[in-house]
This record gives sequence, structure tokens and C-alpha cells, in this order.
Amino acid sequence: MCDVSVVITCYNHEKYIEDCIKSVVCQKDINFEIVIGDDCSTDGTMRIIHDYKNKYPDIIHIINRDHNVGMQQNMKECFNTCKGEFIAICEGDDYWTSDRKLKIMYDIMINDKNCLMCFNDINIDYEGVINEHFTNEKEKLKDKIYVRNVLFPVNLIANFSCCMYRSDAVKNMSEVFYESKGADFLFNMFILDNGYGRYINEKLSNYRIHKSSQWSSLSEKSKAVNIIKMCFEYNHIFNNKYMDEFIDLSFNNIDKYIDDAISSYNNIDKYIDDAISSYYNRKRPLKRLTRFFKKLKRFL
Repeated sequence: MCDVSVVITCYNHEKYIEDCIKSVVCQKDINFEIVIGDDCSTDGTMRIIHDYKNKYPDIIHIINRDHNVGMQQNMKECFNTCKGEFIAICEGDDYWTSDRKLKIMYDIMINDKNCLMCFNDINIDYEGVINEHFTNEKEKLKDKIYVRNVLFPVNLIANFSCCMYRSDAVKNMSEVFYESKGADFLFNMFILDNGYGRYINEKLSNYRIHKSSQWSSLSEKSKAVNIIKMCFEYNHIFNNKYMDEFIDLSFNNIDKYIDDAISSYNNIDKYIDDAISSYYNRKRPLKRLTRFFKKLKRFL
């Protein structure tokens, strides 16, 4: 067993994978392994991965595939291969900016046996332009973080590449995650629904956003539609536990093409019933609720 297993997931990341691997293999003062799951890339990604495997044969392990399995199954197979007490992730188009990132995170996790995960502050690398990520919002975070103060109203964790998890928490992940289209947001909801994490107020990694990435390539309309659909789906998964938060998140996107989102959702009537009950029970502002349902009226 090693201290930390680092999972690198990638698909057609030829332009970025070297930066990613280089930022991981240079980590200091920590015993770690690297598990790389390439989802059957069609470019030169695997050639670069094998080059680094030859340089670091003792720490790099590759999961080879002859067909595409999708992001969730790719992650699941990587997680099942991990031998570390903790699992950190660096997605193939992201990169770390400190050679002490693993050590810093490990020390926090090993000194708090009840902490399920931790995440560090990041910068956003958009086509080579570096920007901060919700720095003012993160300054409000307490030492311990939970679902409601770190994922709503915005996702302050941002992505997998700034996270480390207790291995047991990852390997006990609900199968619902692997069967869904959820990514880091849903994964972290499942983790933090069972306890708390910690925030590291240091910029230790960069989240790379590029035009070919799955989310960034979407139009603003598609993003809004997907967020609203996500609210419906995740609210159902968590059995209304975070109903108010998902309603508020829906409101934030309600004026962005709500028609397209609702028309394809089969269980909208149940969501509406739950929303009405939630707002009446909690005495939430009915004016806002009324406006919300007026927009849904044609689909009832």
C-alpha cells in the first residue's frame, strides 16, 4: 500500500497530457502511485503516456482499453485499481502548480480521521489566460465544508483535479453516480452528504478550460438547459433533501431557455408537487414561486 493513489483520466488529451503527468510525477515527500485510465483515445495521448511509463515504471500503472467506456466507468476502473490510503485526481487536461500539493493534502487528511475529502483553491487556465476562481466566495468558507456551503449556490470546488478523498469513501461511492451522467458536482455531493471535508486556501492546481472540452464547447443555452435538468435529476436522487437549494439553482437559470429543459423532463409534475410542498412548509417567498410555475404552465 502507498500513501496516495493519483488517478489521471484522459481522452484525446494529446495537447495537455504531458503537462498533467509532469505536474504529478514531481511531487515531493510523499509515497504515491499514478493510475492512468485512457478511454481509448484516437490521437497521440497513449504514446505520451507510454513514454512516461518507461521513465517511471515503478509508479505509473496504465489501464489499457480497446474500446471507449465513458467517463464514469473509466473512473470506476481506475478507483478499483488504486492501492493508496487516499485518492487524488488530476484530469488529463488539467495540471498541478505545486510539487507539494499531495503532501499538503495528505497531512490534512491524515490528521483528521473524520475528514472525507479536501480540496485546494485553483486558478482557471482558459486557453493560456489565467484567472482566479470565485476567490471572494471562497474567503467565506469555514474550516469544515459541507454540501450546502461549498456546492450551492455555486460549485466552489470546481473540478476533480483539486480534490483528495479518503479511499474508503471513494470505493463506497453509490452506483447511482456511475449510472448517471453526473461529474464532479454529483460525486462531491455523495461524498459530503455523508460527512465533511476541508478547504485548503492555497492555489495548488489549474483547471484548464478549452474550446474542445465537454462543458466549454456547449452554447450558453445548452449549459442553462443542462443545469436545470441536473437540478431535477439530482433532487430526485437525494430524495428532496436539498430541495430548496436545487430550486434556487433552477431560478438562477430559469430565464435561460427554460422551455427546452422542461419539455424533455418526464417527471416535472412530481418535481412541481415537491417544490410547492417545500415552499409552503418553509414559508419561502410565494411571489418567486408563482413566477416559476407560470413559466412551467404550458407543460402541465
